[in-house]
Amino acid sequence: MGKEFAILIAVHLATAEMNCPLRIEEGRLARLLSHHGLTVRDAFTVPRSRELQEEIEKVRAGFRDDWERACDAAARSFGPGAPFEGYLQPR
Repeated sequence: MGKEFAILIAVHLATAEMNCPLRIEEGRLARLLSHHGLTVRDAFTVPRSRELQEEIEKVRAGFRDDWERACDAAARSFGPGAPFEGYLQPR
């Protein structure tokens, strides 16, 4: 997993936290980003490739277009029992 993928995860988690009854497990996210030489602030301020920006826009559009489905998908991907388990917790 590279820096851009870690940034995409951070943006996805932040968007989910703003739109869903979920909260980010901040320590876990900080460890992921640190592993790639990033901070949480970096995830939102470093220059992004065109491809990464397009992926981020897809994530944001999913929450805009159908937040319920997007929240469900975020929980399935990042919540308890998910492939990236533990990044999101129920509020």
